[in-house]
Amino acid sequence: MPFVLVEGHNPKLNVPGQAIPLDAPLIVARFLHDELSVDKLSSIQGYLWMCGRPHNVHPLHWHRMFLRSIVVTENPSLHLTWYRDIIHVKPLPACLLDGEFWKTYIVDEKLNRDARGFLLSYVELIQHESDYNIAVELGLLPRFDGKRLPWETWCSSVQHVRGDYHLITKGRYAYGELRLSRLNFIYSALGILSFGTRVDGMALLRFHRNYTTFLRSSFGASIIVFVYLSLILTAEQTILSTSNYPPIVSDVFYWFCVVILIAVPTIVVGILFAFLVIFTWNAVEVLKGFRSRYVK
Repeated sequence: MPFVLVEGHNPKLNVPGQAIPLDAPLIVARFLHDELSVDKLSSIQGYLWMCGRPHNVHPLHWHRMFLRSIVVTENPSLHLTWYRDIIHVKPLPACLLDGEFWKTYIVDEKLNRDARGFLLSYVELIQHESDYNIAVELGLLPRFDGKRLPWETWCSSVQHVRGDYHLITKGRYAYGELRLSRLNFIYSALGILSFGTRVDGMALLRFHRNYTTFLRSSFGASIIVFVYLSLILTAEQTILSTSNYPPIVSDVFYWFCVVILIAVPTIVVGILFAFLVIFTWNAVEVLKGFRSRYVK
């Protein structure tokens, strides 16, 4: 297995780094799915080109250099997604550094592809000793017998796999860092167009935890647009108050005003419609949870 970095750390009884017994295959399979599966992103691979470039992964020191906050997440779908000055990084599971465990348990084609992509993303994230120090500081690297994997061991182990990341051409890891806001837009758009059946949920990660912040953010951005439109209309009035302009200018200004009169209420109605869709979807999910728990 060319993607395994460290051999010989299998404790024989449990999943490496976990208190999950190896003689419980269903639990092991669920653990690996929760740790590694990015089917939610691979299902929209045809749209991922709008969210990031192929194999575009910067080392950890690069993110620090550009004042990005590296936020630890345990959700594999959020690994290497970024929003404004935040990028999410999932810690490297110890089981991915165990050769025997990999050969025995990571055999499913999709899971194997996701595991290889995830591991190789770490080869790109940790390219220098400064990257390694940041990873240790944030707890991104696993412990073996209470000790971190030494930097020298990491260097010698990844030497033969560096560059193999570009061999992955399918699934989520055919791309590198992904813009989270665009992922949310894709999920919302597909969810609305399919009435909630095309995509699991209306967002990959919701930025707003309540309706007040959603409305404040949406209308705040709209107000900025309205202010600029007001400045343009004021400039138009100033130009039209003079007599030195071609007749076509009057026609252009007229239709521009018509477009604004249509666009402004459309934007407001669109925000309110989005709010209604989100509210309805949340209400349906709450009712589903209530009925599944209390109604028999």
